[in-house]
Amino acid sequence: MRTNARRDCTALTNDEREYLLAARDLDTFKARFARTKYGPLLGHHEYSVLKEGFFHYRCDWCRKWLRFSTDPTLVMLCYVWLARCEVQDLDHIIEGVHYKLPSEDVQPLLVGFDEKD
Repeated sequence: MRTNARRDCTALTNDEREYLLAARDLDTFKARFARTKYGPLLGHHEYSVLKEGFFHYRCDWCRKWLRFSTDPTLVMLCYVWLARCEVQDLDHIIEGVHYKLPSEDVQPLLVGFDEKD
């Protein structure tokens, strides 16, 4: 990770990046990440895997630009991403019904679902 990560497309400094990489668990990482420029982007989402947090952020970003962008290409890309998220959410719901999981166990898996929204 240290040698393969791109450094030209991030607002993180090298010190911040090393500080994040030294985190031993997700809770430590979340606390450290909250102190970076990107912290507020994920602060209001609940997630147990970092990738889930970024999916939620991307969903927020796409909702915003789907509404406010005047660039047709960006609007179309946002629409495609949100449609993909919707299909993924439907897959999780179908699997939850198939395996008879309670809705409380399925809701955290839904990318488009956020109790605070």
